[in-house]
Amino acid sequence: MKNIPTVPRFRSIVNLTRFLDNPLPIIKDALNTYGDTYMVYLGGTLRNIMTINPDVIQHILQKNHKNYIKSDITKKRLGKYLGRGLLTTDGAYWLRQRRLIQPGFHKAKLALLIQTMNDEITRYIANLEKRILKGQNIVNINNEMMELTLNIVCKTLFGSGMTQNQVQDFGKNVHKVQGYLVREIRSPIFNWWRKINGQERKAREISHAINETVMGFVRKRRDSGERHEDLLDMLIYSQYEDTGTFMEDKQIQDEALILFVAGHETSAVSTSWTFMLLSQHPEVRRLIVQELDETKDDQIPGFEDIPKLDYSRQVVSESMRLYSPAWIIDRLALEDDEVAGYKIPKGSMIAAFVHGVHRSEKYWSNPDQFDPSRFEKSKMKERHPFSYFPFGGGPRLCIGQHFALMEMQLIISRLSQKFNYTLVNPSIPEPKPLVTLRPEEDIMLRVELA
Repeated sequence: MKNIPTVPRFRSIVNLTRFLDNPLPIIKDALNTYGDTYMVYLGGTLRNIMTINPDVIQHILQKNHKNYIKSDITKKRLGKYLGRGLLTTDGAYWLRQRRLIQPGFHKAKLALLIQTMNDEITRYIANLEKRILKGQNIVNINNEMMELTLNIVCKTLFGSGMTQNQVQDFGKNVHKVQGYLVREIRSPIFNWWRKINGQERKAREISHAINETVMGFVRKRRDSGERHEDLLDMLIYSQYEDTGTFMEDKQIQDEALILFVAGHETSAVSTSWTFMLLSQHPEVRRLIVQELDETKDDQIPGFEDIPKLDYSRQVVSESMRLYSPAWIIDRLALEDDEVAGYKIPKGSMIAAFVHGVHRSEKYWSNPDQFDPSRFEKSKMKERHPFSYFPFGGGPRLCIGQHFALMEMQLIISRLSQKFNYTLVNPSIPEPKPLVTLRPEEDIMLRVELA
């Protein structure tokens, strides 16, 4: 049985400031020094095992997943602001909720949501065309995609009951809470000061406003007695198999908020990075447009057309390999365990470094190169199933995976058909890991009519 290589504590202390600013370089340096699995102490006796070994990752996320639960970072810190939803719970409660909500993301349900997605994309295209004709053709693609995916998730979740001002305010408040949460997780030694100076109180007040907004929509929908083809209806009217009962309003509020945060942020970040990559690879954009033209010509693609847009799927998948929004996944070991010749002590926190696996030379040739052909279906079968896992894996595979992929394919295909993008930044922005993997600086693109 091998001992897991351990980073000396003094080195962790020396690197603390750099780690708080951006942990990616620190983690990469440690992997180069200690190998694909190493241990670091994060203050006191808390052991953190970092790994990019697909066998280890598959073991903790899939093969022996019952021994590995969500860490307090997710359950307590994230749960403090987002409530008890699928993302922040474990055990029997999580399993019961998962079984209840899963049918809402089956193909038949997704087919009903694609019209809403397309309506918002059409509205965005028309607005951008007007701006370009006025000479306003330099865009911050991060902000553009945040707004577009915000509108999509609000309409697919809450239907038409949310005004544009409410959409904007809701998105801004969620972003503020996330910003505070990152600081709370990344530098916990200063949390006492945040309590004293009022930052935590302010974050809780904003979180309360967010939850009140969601609860308002839940109660309004219940009181109206109306039925809608959206995700909120799915949450309200889904029945538990064992009792035939429905979720309580607080449960619906928590699950709706989780769906909003997960469905908005990841898609926005992914599409932003993808358009940056397309600006550097016009030949890839031409193939996307060619595929869409051959599939639907000038018509808007429907649900039945999504499987035909296979090249756009490859592009989105390759973009998420290079810039996976979920850049790290953590678990806590309930009991001692063994995997890949390593002993995993009880109480250890294990972090699957998604970004590191996706960029590893062990599992990818020329890993920093953008090459959508990696995700041709024949090639995908040759790889370890956990050498690529942007949506997690095992029983906790992201419930909204197909929703997100469908949304991103539609956005990338339809906008590529209408516009050309050129990178304005003098250099490609570096990734900065917050809740998701965002660009360190805004991605500015010049947009022209195709």
